[in-house]
Amino acid sequence: MLSDTVESIISQAIDQFDDNYHAENNYEKLLGLGELVEKLSITNFKLYTLKNEVIRRKGDEAFCAWASEEDVKLCRARGLLKNCIDDKLRAYISREVHNETEQVIGETKLYG
Repeated sequence: MLSDTVESIISQAIDQFDDNYHAENNYEKLLGLGELVEKLSITNFKLYTLKNEVIRRKGDEAFCAWASEEDVKLCRARGLLKNCIDDKLRAYISREVHNETEQVIGETKLYG
């Protein structure tokens, strides 16, 4: 059953996770390229919005201090997502070049 497969991959990924986001990690099977691009787009939008709000509220020192911390968090998340997308693309290309067939879980969300 698909739900059992997903649960198994999640359990393995948690047990084997070593703070490394390489494409060989089972965790990468849970995130499709589209989801990573979507998350990157959302992060970019948040960063863009935050920077515009900082310009608008230059005089608010408390907000600017908070925004500075948020800016660092968003930039780190953005960098991680970009690296994950690169790893995902390299893994796809490598699988194609070497004719590897591997079970990759596609989109599981249901939109009605």
